[in-house]
Amino acid sequence: HVTYTGPAEYMQESQGGTGIITEDTEFTASISQGTYLGGENDVMNMSLLFSDMTVSNGYLMPPGNIMYVNTYLPMDENGSLATGTYNVSSDCGDSFTIAPAQIDNSGGMQTVTGTYLMYAESETSVSYGFVTGGTMTISGSAASGYNVQCNFTTDDGVSIECSYSGTIDIFDLPEDIALDLSGATGTGYYYGDYYGTGGSNWIISITPASGSGDGIQIECVTTGTGLEDGISSGTYTAA
Repeated sequence: HVTYTGPAEYMQESQGGTGIITEDTEFTASISQGTYLGGENDVMNMSLLFSDMTVSNGYLMPPGNIMYVNTYLPMDENGSLATGTYNVSSDCGDSFTIAPAQIDNSGGMQTVTGTYLMYAESETSVSYGFVTGGTMTISGSAASGYNVQCNFTTDDGVSIECSYSGTIDIFDLPEDIALDLSGATGTGYYYGDYYGTGGSNWIISITPASGSGDGIQIECVTTGTGLEDGISSGTYTAA
C-alpha cells in the first residue's frame, strides 16, 4: 500500500511517444479527401481529411499535420459538399454541424473520434489537438474545386487554422450494385447452432472462378439442426 502527498510534476515528451499540441497551429493543406460514414433523414455524416504531408507510395509521410473533421451535411448521392458555415457542437447531427473530439480510454487503449488535429513529427512521435469549438466554411463546388477554411479551438484553448483549395474525392458513398456471378463457385461452411437459436449457422462464400470479378459472402441461420440437413430451401430475410 503506497500513499503520497505532494506536488505532481510531469514532462511532455518532445521525441517519441504521444503528446498534446500546446501552441497555436496554422497550415495550408495540399491534400484532402472525404469518407462517407452514413446517413439518415436527409443528412449525411462524413469525415473530411486535410493534410500538408507529402505522399509516398500511397502513404502520408511525416513531418506534417493531418486534420480530421467529422461533419454533418445535407444528403447528396454524389457526395457534393454543401457550401456554408459549419459549427462545432456537442449536439451535432443536424446539417452544418461538426462533431467535437471524443476520447475513449477504455480497454487500455486511447481511441479518438470526431474532429481533431494530429501533428506527426516522425513515425513514432505524434501530438494531438482535440477540437471542442469553432467553425468550418466551405465555398466553391465539386466541379470547380472547393475553398475550405477551418478555424477551431481545442479543449486547452489552442487555435487551429487550416485552409484548403481544390477538389475533394469522396469515398465509400452508398450505391446500388448488380453483381455478375457468372462462372463463380460457391462454398458453404457449417458452424452448428452458433447463436443458440435451435437452427444451424451457415456461411456461404461465392467467389469468381478466375480470381477476379464479383463475389459475395452471406451468413444465414437455417431451420436444419445438423450438417446432414444442408441449407434449407426458402426465403431468408436480413435482420
